[in-house]
Amino acid sequence: KNISVDFKKNVEIVLPKGSDIEVVPNNITLMGKVARFTEGEIKVPIELINVPKDIDINFFPKEVNLFYYVSLDNYKNIKSGDFKVICDYAMVNETNQQFLLPRVEEKPLFVKSTRLGQDRIEFILME
Repeated sequence: KNISVDFKKNVEIVLPKGSDIEVVPNNITLMGKVARFTEGEIKVPIELINVPKDIDINFFPKEVNLFYYVSLDNYKNIKSGDFKVICDYAMVNETNQQFLLPRVEEKPLFVKSTRLGQDRIEFILME
């Protein structure tokens, strides 16, 4: 709790009383690197998958705001191409819903969490 700087501490391993387990060594070095995090926002294009070849579909918006939580050290390294947001048309057929559900399919490993600014994508079938 309340850790604000990197730390390194020697810690003794404590076993339950009456335990027949022997641990060697009986202490370890515990280290932690503290990083400051921030939230960013970026527009990411939406990719539509699993659309049958005989269906022509138009959806909007074509891109969505994506919010991400990342360390300050990596904040400037973020690019739109680092993320992949998809809508699966197959889910429309399975659930008979009238909208597409976007989801983050790919993100950089150093991004702690993401959320989308929009949870529904409208679509129309073209003739």
